[in-house]
Amino acid sequence: MDWTTYAMRVAPLMGALAIVAGGLCAGTLASVSWIAHRARWMADGPEIGRLALELFYRRTLPFLFLGLAGGTACLYGVGLRSLQTSTSVGVSAAAGLLVMLVIVVAWRARKASTGV
Repeated sequence: MDWTTYAMRVAPLMGALAIVAGGLCAGTLASVSWIAHRARWMADGPEIGRLALELFYRRTLPFLFLGLAGGTACLYGVGLRSLQTSTSVGVSAAAGLLVMLVIVVAWRARKASTGV
């Protein structure tokens, strides 16, 4: 079996993996954001900030990378030529927005963990 045939057969599974991993990434990202935001008003704020940062590194980043890898594999399996230009631009814009959101939340969690 040719590699491209295998990639076309696995594309729906990779798309489902990308959607599930992206949802889990967004959910844990919301948790990290909420914990890091509340850490400022807590008595032991830096410790709670470190908890948010640990949740970020242990859960959010692996789900982000898994979702991006699954989405890339799905787009490769479907074939970029067969996709509409607006679809590929929309998927790329959504992935870029998620990555920027992850960077901002990581910065805030790191700030909360130092107690600043």
